[in-house]
Amino acid sequence: MIRLLRLCLSCALVTALPVWAAGEPVLRAVVGDDNAPFNYLEQGQLKGMGVDIAQELARRAGFTLSPEPLPWARALATARNERSVLILTVARTAEREAWFSWIGPIADREIWLWKLASRSDVAPKTFADLKHYRIGDTLNNATVETLKEKGIEAEVVTHDGQNGKKMLAGRIDLVPMNPYSIEAFAAAGGIPLNQLEPSLLLLRSGGYYLAVSKDTDRELVRRLDAAFDTLKSDGTLRAIVAKWSPTVVPVKAVR
Repeated sequence: MIRLLRLCLSCALVTALPVWAAGEPVLRAVVGDDNAPFNYLEQGQLKGMGVDIAQELARRAGFTLSPEPLPWARALATARNERSVLILTVARTAEREAWFSWIGPIADREIWLWKLASRSDVAPKTFADLKHYRIGDTLNNATVETLKEKGIEAEVVTHDGQNGKKMLAGRIDLVPMNPYSIEAFAAAGGIPLNQLEPSLLLLRSGGYYLAVSKDTDRELVRRLDAAFDTLKSDGTLRAIVAKWSPTVVPVKAVR
């Protein structure tokens, strides 16, 4: 009876997912295409910390990963509304908590408001001070809601490069960004990295995760959780994060 139950669970899981002709189960993933160093496109190839982790996670869970790069808003909606679709990389927030089953964290989440180092006139000391500045953000970033909770309406664009150009032109004063991603933001906006500096800590909570929708088969979630545990326990997760950590800009001087 137990063997039959296990067989039924396994069959249900495999038939719920796409399968290659060779019979190897495939795990579909949607990937934000502009979130370096977590996941991004470079000359048509997906790269990043989250991509490396997801590839190894899928392999250990018995799947081949089939990643699909998408604009972030579409990736988020797809993973929220469709079963058995992995999303990477996503910030775990109170608003999103009920949307997904969470796998991780793969990295800490620490968001600073960054400015041009030359802007001595931009010097917020408290959240109340932010009402005096123009803050840029990108569509469907979790920080848009964080800022709203503090009474701040960000000026939203579709990708980070637009905000970099607006910052150089003096059309915005601050952008929320984690230290992992500030190098990519600088490159996208044409800003020398040494011309950016953290100004005010916006939040330090939650983390960055992989996730699947709440409607996903529980056996798939269990297998992914178990595979993630092995990534942590044998040091593989630490090694992958270390591979991408040279891009992190230290912010200890302003803490």
